[in-house]
This record gives sequence, C-alpha cells and structure tokens, in this order.
Amino acid sequence: MSDKAHNQTLGRKGVLLFLGCLLFSGADSQSPLFTANQNTYFLPGLAHVGYGYLKSDWLAQQTDIVPAFSMLVSLVHSVGSHWIFYLLYFALSTVYALSITSIALFAIKRTESNAPLVKQRFPSLQRNHKVYASWRGFC
Repeated sequence: MSDKAHNQTLGRKGVLLFLGCLLFSGADSQSPLFTANQNTYFLPGLAHVGYGYLKSDWLAQQTDIVPAFSMLVSLVHSVGSHWIFYLLYFALSTVYALSITSIALFAIKRTESNAPLVKQRFPSLQRNHKVYASWRGFC
C-alpha cells in the first residue's frame, strides 16, 4: 500500500471515528440548565456579571467553590445566551467519546504484544466510565 493510499485510509478512519463520537454526543442527554443543584454552581458567575439582583443574594456572597466554572459562566453570559452551555456540553461530550475510544483502541493494539497490560488497565477504564455513567444518572 502506498503512502498516499495509507494516508487516505487513515483519514477516512479518522473522519468515521469523529462522526461516531459526534453521534455519541448527540445521543447523550443533558439535563436542562438550572435544574437540581446546578443553580448553586451558576449563581456566583451570574452574580459576578450583575445578572438581576444576584449580587445582593446571600448565597452569592459565600466562598466560591468552583471559581473556574464561575469564570466560564461569567464569560458565556457576557458573550451571549445561556444556550452556549449546550454547545459546550456537546463539545466536551465529543472529546470524552474520542478519549474513551482512543484509550480502547490503544488497549486493543497493545493486546497483540502485551496482553497482561490490557488485563490490568482495561478494568480501570470500564470502572471510570461506570463512575461517569452513574454520576450522569445512566446506571
């Protein structure tokens, strides 16, 4: 197989992998914004940009436990609509699917030469995904 044909095959596989991960992200459901206890995480960021009367809210005056997320909320609110969070979730979910797939493909490649490594590492990959899935409410 020539280098050009090999590169085209890799390119096609990469595109198919990315499309599969996009499908995973589209099928993954996100809870509506500001449900459950999400409001406690959004509150400091929205108070910082002066949304409504939140600056005077007692809870917004507490120590911010997630300053990076609050900065993201402030940035998203100053740039545009809260719908941007849905796009960010979609993008992060795609990155998650690409990462899990890459780890699994790496483990499969290593199986040929080093089966004990896969037997040691693959259960932790499954466990980590199970923790993510249970945290998201899938299991």
